[in-house]
Amino acid sequence: MGCSRIYLVDDDDAVRLSTQALLEMFGLQATLYSSGAAMLQDLKWINGGCMLVDYEMPDMSGLQLIHEVRARGKNLPFLLVSAHATIPIAVEAVKLGAVNIIEKPYRADKFIENVNTMLQLSRRMDEEQSAQEQQVDPRSLLTPRELQVLEFVVQGHLSKQIAALLNISCKTVEVHRSNITKKFKVDSVAQLVGRVLQIDPEMLNKSSLA
Repeated sequence: MGCSRIYLVDDDDAVRLSTQALLEMFGLQATLYSSGAAMLQDLKWINGGCMLVDYEMPDMSGLQLIHEVRARGKNLPFLLVSAHATIPIAVEAVKLGAVNIIEKPYRADKFIENVNTMLQLSRRMDEEQSAQEQQVDPRSLLTPRELQVLEFVVQGHLSKQIAALLNISCKTVEVHRSNITKKFKVDSVAQLVGRVLQIDPEMLNKSSLA
């Protein structure tokens, strides 16, 4: 059931901590923010997950935060929490894709039920995103030089050897290798080679200098 990527945004310290404690009782972890602005500072590092957002916050309401999150290209599922959920608020929340609107005070069992629904949606979106990324050949994102470096890496050449073969510095090769792993979204050479050979098993036999 666990998903550590719940982002809880509420300006009330007591509510924030009590909600965190309730989530932890069910094996769920949350990253806490006291304002929408605080979360937006971290947004560029956030990929996937879901949001639990209080509507009534100073400076930026919960729905204003969601508008900003959407404007920055993050489509995170969210639950809106409000002590006074009016029909216009509910309509706007639904238009923005709210999983549900939870009114305070809420029953713990109903609250967790809604959170689990949100988590299931988040996991499904992650799986769909991953499937879409698998269909795209990351080699199409590489520059001609990066593609040369990639072929040598797959063939087992070290950076020093690649530098000599391409008549460039070893430091330049390392920069290319770093860019390649970022574009392939992998963390190691082993993962990179495995991913490439899934796409093109014949790359082992190719020569960048042909």
